[in-house]
Parts: sequence; structure tokens; C-alpha cells
Amino acid sequence: LLPPQALISTAASSNSGSGRYRPTPRLLVTTSSETQKSDHESIGYNKNTNPNKTGPFATTDLPLWDPRIVKKVTGLTPEQVSVTYWAPGTYLISWATGDGQVGVNPTPLDPKSVQSVVMFGTQHDKLDQQSEGTAETYTYKYSTIEGYSLLDYASPIIHHTFIKPSAKPGTTIYYKVGDPQRGWSSMVYNFTTTPDGFPFVASVMADSGQSSNTSDTLQGLLQPNRKANMLWNVGDLPYADNINAFGSYACWLREYFNKYPNYNLYQFDLKSCPEEPPELEESAETYQPRWDTWARLFEPLFAFTPTMHVDGNHEMENQPDGRMFVAYNVRYPAPQNPSMINTKPVQYWSDRSVNNLYSSAQIPGVATVVRLRRPRFTCYFWWYSAIGRVMESYRVICL
Repeated sequence: LLPPQALISTAASSNSGSGRYRPTPRLLVTTSSETQKSDHESIGYNKNTNPNKTGPFATTDLPLWDPRIVKKVTGLTPEQVSVTYWAPGTYLISWATGDGQVGVNPTPLDPKSVQSVVMFGTQHDKLDQQSEGTAETYTYKYSTIEGYSLLDYASPIIHHTFIKPSAKPGTTIYYKVGDPQRGWSSMVYNFTTTPDGFPFVASVMADSGQSSNTSDTLQGLLQPNRKANMLWNVGDLPYADNINAFGSYACWLREYFNKYPNYNLYQFDLKSCPEEPPELEESAETYQPRWDTWARLFEPLFAFTPTMHVDGNHEMENQPDGRMFVAYNVRYPAPQNPSMINTKPVQYWSDRSVNNLYSSAQIPGVATVVRLRRPRFTCYFWWYSAIGRVMESYRVICL
């Protein structure tokens, strides 16, 4: 992808029934640079990247005490707010309450202890519509592996609520989230409903992470001249799997990059890395609080811009019991079935387990946006049966 200042103008095209070429109005796509840790993402294009270093540590995560990612609210006050474009006229509002916990067998918070309410309207001081949704938590279990002092994680309460504003496309919607008894979000947020035709501006972001480079890219996307109708956030997201359960860089990552001569600038001392069980190969280790810090960093963008998220390999986070994409699916579900919110995990290497790995959403008058994560048989069947018909007569954008 191109640096943050880049602006690509693309013109979608279609054919009329007579076979004659017919241009369509302009689609503007603004792209942001990749920002995180691998070789192709961190070679000296940004002032915060060391141009003499390559590999996963040329840029480093913001420290946990950085004011951009620390928790700024207390108790069950909502945070980590985001808006997901779900279907025409439908948006999913998500947020978190309470504290994530790291330790041995921590007790999960009770999702029933707080409501999932969104108040919204077309005026800042008149939120006259209300919708209530659902809440849940998730856990990552490593302490059950005998012989290894590994820590578990219990998430904050994750809330999801649908809203269907009775307003025209292109209308600003104001909203707040929370619980009428326990309190609301610390501010009233807003977003603009997607237009039903051109011109249409979309921002595309990939491999975001949470480094100082990430912060620069985020600030670029927040500039008024880059205001977008929609954000397409293409994985990888927080890179929590680059950190182990103790909060330091995962041993699998150190060992991996020590094997290759082109990463000879990164020869790490492995004495601090204990022998790891087979269940914790590669991306199995993960430091889940990095999901919380990442969501806080991006709230100024996600809470104000309808977004479609796509998972990447760094969201797999294999669990000892065979579950994958646990955090991603709970926190950022996709409209695989627009009538429901599917937060179930993917079962490791199961061809039939495709929760959230593909979905599509129509933007009326613009295109159908398709998310297709993995080339499994079930995904292909869905593609040909559902999307094949659309492609005959409509614009399709694949993420």
C-alpha cells in the first residue's frame, strides 16, 4: 500500500445491455501505509522506523503506559467504541466495559451485569431512538498445560448492538452507548450514514498494529481532507500474537527470525525462552491486553467511521483446545448472516468451521463488498452460489 499522503482515484466501469462501454461515477480510495513489524512493513519509509534495521522489531509497540492506549475511564464506563457497516441501513455499534484480566484462571466478568444500550438520533442534544443488544466475554486458557507457568486472560465485557437509523443516506447520526442505570459513554459520538451512490470515498488500511508509525497513519486518516464514507480495515490488526502471555516478544518469533541470514541484525538471546510445548507453536502465544490497547488507539477513527474489518493470519491465535480467531470473532463479528451476530470461534483446520471467515455487504448504488479470508471449500461454494449472481450485473469489491 502507498504512504498516507497518497490518493488513488479509480473509475469503476460497466457495460450496458447493448455491449457498449459506459463509464460510471468516480470512486475515490485513500490508502494508508502498512505500519507494523515484518520486513515489508518496516523498511525505512517512516521517520519512526530505523532504516538500518529490518525484521519484526524495526518498529516497536507503544508502551502499555503510553497515554494514547491507556484506559481513561473507570468501572463499567464504556470504551473501545466502534461502528461496523453491516447491511443497507444497518450498523453494528460495539464497545467494551470493565477490565480485562491476566492471571491463572481469572474469573470472567458477568455480561448480564450491565446492559448494552445505544441511544441515537439526528441531533446531538436529542437522542430520541434506542436499541439494545447483547454482551459476552471470552477467555484464553494456557495454565491448563502442565509444566509451564503460563497465564490466562479473561476479556472485558464486549457489547454489540444493532441500530437502524430512520434517516436518509448521508445523514449524520449522533449516539452514546452504555447502561441507563450504570452510566453512559463519556461523550456523544457521531458517524455519517453511507451514501447510496457516487461520489463515494473509502479509506483502506492494512497491517495496522500499534506502534508510533501506527499513530502517524491514524492521524493521517483523521485529517479533514481524508474524511471517508467507509473504512476497509484489512488484517492484520493488533499483532497481539507477537507478544507472549508474559508481555514480552514471543519466543517463537525470536527463534523464527534467528533462522534466516537476511535477518542477521536480529540475533536474539534465547536463554530467556523456555522450551515451549507443541500446543504453543508460532501464533499460539498471545498477549490479549494488546487487543484492548489497539481498540483504544483506534477509537477516534472506528467510532466515527463505518468500518468493515477483515482478519489476517495474526488474528488466528491458536488455542490449546483447537479454537482459533477467538478474540477477533467476539470483538469484530462480520455480517456472514446479516440477521445475526456470529461470535463463535473457528475450529483449528476444520473445513466446515468458517465463522466470520467470509461475508459480503451491499452498499446500495455503489458496490457489493466481499470479505473472503481463506480458500476453503465452503467459502468457494458460498462465493459461486451467492456472489456469482451479483457479479453478472453489479460492481464487486473484494477485500
